Amino acid sequence: MKNVLLIIFVCIVFAACNGVNPISNIALKAPPHTKYIRSLEQANLEKTTMAQEWVRASENALFDSIMVTLPFSESGYFIASKPAARSYRFDVKKGQVLTVTGNLITKNNATVFLDLFRWHENKWTSMSHGDSTLALTHEFDSDEKCLIRLQPELLVTAYYTISISLTPVLINPVAGATNKSIRSFYGDSRDGGKRKHEGIDIFAKKGTPVIAPTSGYVTRVNTGKLGGKVVWMQDQKRGHSYYFAHLDEQLVKAGTKVSKGDTIGTVGNTGNARYTPSHLHFGIYQNRSFDPVHFIRTL
Repeated sequence: MKNVLLIIFVCIVFAACNGVNPISNIALKAPPHTKYIRSLEQANLEKTTMAQEWVRASENALFDSIMVTLPFSESGYFIASKPAARSYRFDVKKGQVLTVTGNLITKNNATVFLDLFRWHENKWTSMSHGDSTLALTHEFDSDEKCLIRLQPELLVTAYYTISISLTPVLINPVAGATNKSIRSFYGDSRDGGKRKHEGIDIFAKKGTPVIAPTSGYVTRVNTGKLGGKVVWMQDQKRGHSYYFAHLDEQLVKAGTKVSKGDTIGTVGNTGNARYTPSHLHFGIYQNRSFDPVHFIRTL
């Protein structure tokens, strides 16, 4: 134990000698809500009745939340004489972006804390926090159970509006397509149950532009028996490979850089789709395939 403590001490001293204060860095990373609690402690106010009620309200909000269906909006107010917190619980899917917007009316530009949590290892764990205007965005790379907590500083009357919504990370890769255009889903049986569908099918008229769902570059353009005319695209930001199959035309070459919305081909029914209505098979891969529907389906 003494050796461990000695190592920790040496590391702190070494970091300090190099102009780095690890304790300060840890403090700087704390959410504003946590920093505010620490400021109450430093001012010896944490044991006052009002401060204790405020802390209890923040803790109770994590276990007394309402389940909301997104998109969701609300207006309300907090009374200075009664410490309180509001919370909203909802589910998110991999491939979605959470956006929170709001408006505040307070005196002296008082702070209202906005914090995002996820349910992890049987407790609510902080993920992110909003700014002074109740603005927050967060992109999810896994399915999560989430909670947003809203709480003003002590002795603050605040009027607020808040809107919470989810949008897909990507745009639909078929120009003009909607959710109704998706009529075959990930995991559907194929070849009499011999294999599973590793993507989704987006139906559209032959010749409809197929567009880049985000920025990246084209890695492969080829023709195969199963996918027919196909294009592969790399999303460097997320490490994903996007697969576009059954194209009627391929309008890009390998190595081409593309921006979101650029045309890379047209919808067709080549490959093993030659006897089906024209559609785009769209897949997402990162070591393996995974369901792309929430990456493009709007709420």
